[in-house]
Amino acid sequence: MATSDSPLGPYQDVGEALTNLNTCPFAIDPHPFCDDDGQWYLFYARDFLDTEGGVRVGTALFVDRLQTMTKLAGEGKVVLRARSYWQRFLGDRLMYGEIYDWHTLEGPCVRKHEGKYYCFYSGGRWETEEYGVDYGVADNVMGTYSDIGNETGPRVLKSVPNFVRGPGHNSIVLGPDGQTEYVVYHAWTQNMDKRQICLDKLFWTLEGPRCQGPTWTQQTITVS
Repeated sequence: MATSDSPLGPYQDVGEALTNLNTCPFAIDPHPFCDDDGQWYLFYARDFLDTEGGVRVGTALFVDRLQTMTKLAGEGKVVLRARSYWQRFLGDRLMYGEIYDWHTLEGPCVRKHEGKYYCFYSGGRWETEEYGVDYGVADNVMGTYSDIGNETGPRVLKSVPNFVRGPGHNSIVLGPDGQTEYVVYHAWTQNMDKRQICLDKLFWTLEGPRCQGPTWTQQTITVS
């Protein structure tokens, strides 16, 4: 963590790690979430090597309560583990001295909607057309979360061959009209020479959150 007296900085590293390298050697994509009661939580991705209950080895999502803004409470729980082939990162991957069929869930982003908690995440291998954004839903911020229904692929954003590849690691922002929500994410250009920032509207349907994208042409944003 780094702190500052101003949002514009300068920031100074506080010199302490939130996660313990001895028990969690790999942790990425932290997402702090503040619940309605003012309590903060930290969602992030970390590695798991077990396969109990049919889950797959690889990087997956975890959550812990923030005791302070610089200390976790040590009450961490698994949010979601990979279950499906589209979440596969790489076969025969050497990790921790062993060979694994490695799967990846990463980039958590939490949004509370109509009393339920939606943990958006990206899954798969980021260079490929299988990579995309899906979500798990829970009645409580600490879970249990379920992403049942995504077995054939991501439901919020997925690649469009020859136009948008590997959309992922999203955030959710409110538009200028104060009502419309947008998913902000990155995706590869067609020739895979760089990633670019993309923006698409988020819709709350009876089936869950969805985007009418990814889009690759000019869009209209409503301004009140």
